Amino acid sequence: MQNRKDIKWYVWLLLAICSGQALYIYVSGPSRPDPAKVVTVTPVSDGGAIYEVLYDSGGATVPFIYRYFLMDLQPSDAEALKKSGSATPSL
Repeated sequence: MQNRKDIKWYVWLLLAICSGQALYIYVSGPSRPDPAKVVTVTPVSDGGAIYEVLYDSGGATVPFIYRYFLMDLQPSDAEALKKSGSATPSL
């Protein structure tokens, strides 16, 4: 029969390994991908617009991801892409 002290030591060791692995998975997880292009721009008021932005970094079953941003009307699509990289999508 094993010693109770050894069992506690193994449990703490296993807990430390699992915590380290969980921390590694959290830290090394993928970041938000860069947007590919602006699909549509729908003006909603005097200075605002809804931008439909395409992300081509989907997975095996969904090749494309669309996100919608409610932002100020931008002068060009390049500016909208740059701003949408740091903005939070509405949908």
